[in-house]
Amino acid sequence: KAVSAGCDAVRSSDETGAPFFWIVCRGLLSLCYSRQGDYHNAEVVFKDAHQHINSGAFKIHAPMIAVAKANYQLLDGQKEQATDTLIAALASAKPFGLSSFHRCPTFAMSDVFAYALDANIELEYTKHVVRKLGIRPPSRDIETWPWAVRISTLDKFRIERDETPVGGKGKAQHRVLDFLKILVAHGGTEVSVERLSSEVWPESTVDTGGSTLRSTLTRLRQLLGYDDAILQHDRKISLNPQRCWLDVWAFESLSNDSQSAKSLFKHSRYNEQLAKAFNLYKGHFLEGEHGAWAIAPRERLRAKFLRVTLTLGQSVEQAGEWDQALRIYERGLEIDPTVEALYRHFMLCLKASGRHAEASEAYRRCRHVLSSTLGTLPSPETQAVYSSLGSTH
Repeated sequence: KAVSAGCDAVRSSDETGAPFFWIVCRGLLSLCYSRQGDYHNAEVVFKDAHQHINSGAFKIHAPMIAVAKANYQLLDGQKEQATDTLIAALASAKPFGLSSFHRCPTFAMSDVFAYALDANIELEYTKHVVRKLGIRPPSRDIETWPWAVRISTLDKFRIERDETPVGGKGKAQHRVLDFLKILVAHGGTEVSVERLSSEVWPESTVDTGGSTLRSTLTRLRQLLGYDDAILQHDRKISLNPQRCWLDVWAFESLSNDSQSAKSLFKHSRYNEQLAKAFNLYKGHFLEGEHGAWAIAPRERLRAKFLRVTLTLGQSVEQAGEWDQALRIYERGLEIDPTVEALYRHFMLCLKASGRHAEASEAYRRCRHVLSSTLGTLPSPETQAVYSSLGSTH
């Protein structure tokens, strides 16, 4: 239907004879073809639209048409070409402010600008356009998007509002931060008022519909800087995914996307998503919080991180990229030094690289850590890897 309507619009623009409509309608039709997967016709229509762009009066529309071009290039897997297109388009758009994009559909700009941000193309200008035009993020895992609120929980707890760190002091604000942490620990989406209240105020009889809860939500919204950053509906509280970026959401989304890519045999995307998830995990969830509400999600996320680390490392191993695999396992051990599987793969990579002495030292490090922290010895599997190193140990 969109392509049919786009073709009708192009015919109407031809009848008017107005170059402006001629350009805009073809740009929109190119986007429609892209979304339908017809990249050939998307390119044909783009080239048709581009004929009028070179004259001075219509150069202001060049960036919008370039968005259409980058859109079909990205969907068709032409990342290098899309990068070149966006470098030129965003540089040419800067002198016109926002005017070049006013007639461009936000759904097209959302995907294209997400790619531009990830590729570090005209970073500050791209963020400016996204904010001013209110372009919504295409997914919750885009770390580079200019989110209104960013909440980090993997390692140190941190809040940023419009890319500026914020914090709270005093007993009242401490309770507000506890409320936010517990909301995040339960997923950050549709968490019941009763559950939150029982864990934030475990020793009191807080009226879950009364002034204490209302006051806490008001203070939390003030801290985050946006009233709609926190949503409340049917006695359930949520972080607004259009306003807030949460590292846990991004980590889990990237981890799940990598599995989807694997099932579809998209190996390059599989490794790319795994690597993003791996890099996003800076440390264990809310390290230092000892409440029962924090322990379960911490262990669940820790287990997922270990799966990501091992899977990414083994994928790199299979390509014979031993140094890169070693960096992956080393960082995994920095975050969690008691995982024997990481030591085993680390030792095997060193062995494959001919670095037997270092592999033996890695085993001794493993044995010391397990003994001093867990009171155990390396497993038979780990000892077998050690034995395979030969006489050099």
